[in-house]
Amino acid sequence: MTVLTLADLYQLDQNQQSFLGLCTDESEYAINSTDPANFQLLMKQLFLGLPVQPILDTHPLMARWVAEVQALIPELFESKKKFWIDVPMIAPLKTGDTPICIQVQVNYGLRRGMPRLYEWAIRSAKPTWQDAVKLWVMSVHYAIPPEKLSLIVLALHPSLPAQKLRLQWDQTQQDQTQQWLIQLLTQPTAQPEPKNHKNNNYSLLFDLDEIPEVPL
Repeated sequence: MTVLTLADLYQLDQNQQSFLGLCTDESEYAINSTDPANFQLLMKQLFLGLPVQPILDTHPLMARWVAEVQALIPELFESKKKFWIDVPMIAPLKTGDTPICIQVQVNYGLRRGMPRLYEWAIRSAKPTWQDAVKLWVMSVHYAIPPEKLSLIVLALHPSLPAQKLRLQWDQTQQDQTQQWLIQLLTQPTAQPEPKNHKNNNYSLLFDLDEIPEVPL
């Protein structure tokens, strides 16, 4: 069995941004290449209850990002809320005789018994094909109707206020994503360019005008 990650899919085809008119998440606004990885590690330490104040004291930009996440999704920091961070999820994909699985890393909590995905990154406030693949995997992995799933994205920026985006999923998007994955994996050199579909389910929920930095 072959297990492919988002990084593997990116290497297979450099034109994924055309999929459903979605862009590619490459942390384009990061100040340097270490910022995204360091921030993800910091958030994991925060949710695990490990001490992070020394890091916040010496990295005011990361302190601001943490403050923005806490302000935009305060429900995740309630003690009674169960939340899983950076969890590997795998879903099988039928592409012929060769068994293939797609693996993604997701953050999610439960809302009325259904998982809700969360993503925070130094990125543009636009839906990406990586977002679509994560929702597809989650639906297949748990055999959940796509309409029950949503993804909350916190788009962080080195100088601009954070933005909160909610991606509501449905069966049409689920089928389109699966078909795109099959085409990508079975016809990597002759993949027809998908049409640019306008998706009205993506809506910008919140624009944070001002968030105070964590005092040093």
